[in-house]
Amino acid sequence: MPDVEKIFTIKDVCDFLGAPRASVIRWIKKGRLLAFKLPYGRLWRIKKSDFLAFIEAGEKEYIEYESEKDD
Repeated sequence: MPDVEKIFTIKDVCDFLGAPRASVIRWIKKGRLLAFKLPYGRLWRIKKSDFLAFIEAGEKEYIEYESEKDD
């Protein structure tokens, strides 16, 4: 059986990041967090690899911000 990538719900992402649902949906709509809708278009889902990429991008932005603040 092939490996299947873990899929997260909006609630999973909210719980992990401690972020409000509206923020997560805003990140999705702005293209910062890649996600897809299930058939019939009601529920968002996020692949684990896309979620990890989002977290890494946020860490890079934070590091750049902190280094600029120190200058």
